[in-house]
Amino acid sequence: MYPANKMTRKKKRSSRKKTPVLNWKQWVEIFKYHGYEVLANSPHIIMKHPDNPLLASIPKHKEVKLGTMRAELRKAKLEKEDVIEALDNI
Repeated sequence: MYPANKMTRKKKRSSRKKTPVLNWKQWVEIFKYHGYEVLANSPHIIMKHPDNPLLASIPKHKEVKLGTMRAELRKAKLEKEDVIEALDNI
């Protein structure tokens, strides 16, 4: 039936590859890899792609989590797999 101690159950680990926490310079390199150019350098890096009218804004933080960048990636039409590909090639 049920185990006597719930602590004895093992949790299943996800087979999905997690994206590491990156700093702002790495995010800039990822966007450059996908064709973006820097427009402005202020507390946020503003980037633009020639084919996309929307601007991407990258905060200058030591650690920028994927969740923080999710909206910017959505505007840039980039997926998590695109981020991982860029990290492997830069």
